[in-house]
Amino acid sequence: RNFDSESISALFPFDECEIVSEKGIIKGKNLKTNSIVLVDHDELLNRNEVVIATSGGGKSTYLFGDMMRRWMQGTTIRIVDPKGEFGEKARKLGGEWIKISPMNDNVINPFEIMNATIATDESGQPLEASLLHQKISRLKTMFTLMYKDLKEQQVGMALLEKVLVEVYRDKGITWDTNFKTKQSSDYPTMKDLYQKIDLLMNTEEQYTPLAGFYQVLYPYVEGSYSKAFNGITNVDLSNDLIVFDLFDLRNEGDLQQVAMYNILTFLWDDVTMDKKKIHQIFVDEAHILSDPKNPLAMEFLAS
Repeated sequence: RNFDSESISALFPFDECEIVSEKGIIKGKNLKTNSIVLVDHDELLNRNEVVIATSGGGKSTYLFGDMMRRWMQGTTIRIVDPKGEFGEKARKLGGEWIKISPMNDNVINPFEIMNATIATDESGQPLEASLLHQKISRLKTMFTLMYKDLKEQQVGMALLEKVLVEVYRDKGITWDTNFKTKQSSDYPTMKDLYQKIDLLMNTEEQYTPLAGFYQVLYPYVEGSYSKAFNGITNVDLSNDLIVFDLFDLRNEGDLQQVAMYNILTFLWDDVTMDKKKIHQIFVDEAHILSDPKNPLAMEFLAS
C-alpha cells in the first residue's frame, strides 16, 4: 500500500506527542491527545518556569496547583503573593502565612545576612568578595527602589556605601567577619542607617547630597512603613511552606517594589543555605518589579 509522508511518519518510534515523566507532576492536559502532561523539573536542564496569560486566564489557580503538587513531593515552597490569594490556604495546610503590612509587626531586616556560607568557585576556593560586599550591593539596589533619583547620583551612591560600611562597623561587622557566629539581633536596622546619615550630615558637609534620600527614609524608620521594615528579623523560616503576603501594600507601588525585592534577597540567602535541599520560589505578579528606569530589581529576580 502506498503511504504519504505524514502517514508513514506515524510508524516511526520517534513520533511521540506526549510529555510524561514517571516521577513528574501534572502540568495540565495535552490538547492533541487529551492525555495528562507530567513533567519532572529535576530532570530538566533548567527548572525555571514562566507563566503568562491574560487577566483572569487562570495563572494563579495553575500556580497553586503546581506548588501543592511539588510540596507533596517534598519540595520546600516559598511564595511571594502580592494579591493575597495563597496565605489562608497555606495556613490551613500547616504552612506559614507572613503578612508584610504597615499594620503588623512581621519584619524582614534588609541588613541581615542570612546565609553565612561564603561563595566558592568551581575548585572550592572562596571568592574574593565577602558576604558584606554582596549585602551592601543589594542594599544599594533596594534603596534605588525607594529613591529613584539616587541611581543617577554617583556621588550620593558612593557616600551611601561609606555610610553603610560605618553602620555595620558600629555593630562590629567588617569585611572579615565570620557571620556564622551572628544572630539576628547583631545586625543594624533601618533606624541605625537613618540616625547615622543624620549625624554625618550635621557634622560633615560632604554628606549633604544624601539629604533627599534621608527624607525618603523617614516613612521606613518612624513613619507609616516602619512596622514592615524597621527592626530585627522576627519571621520563622523553618516551615517548608511559607507565603509572603503583600496584599496590604497593593496601593503603594514603590513600597510594594521595595518589599518584594527585600523578600527576594531574603529568600536568596534562605535557598542557598542548603543546596542539597530542593527549594522552589513562586513569584506571582512578577511584573511589579519591572521598571525600565530601574532594571536592577528584575535583573536580580532573573539571577
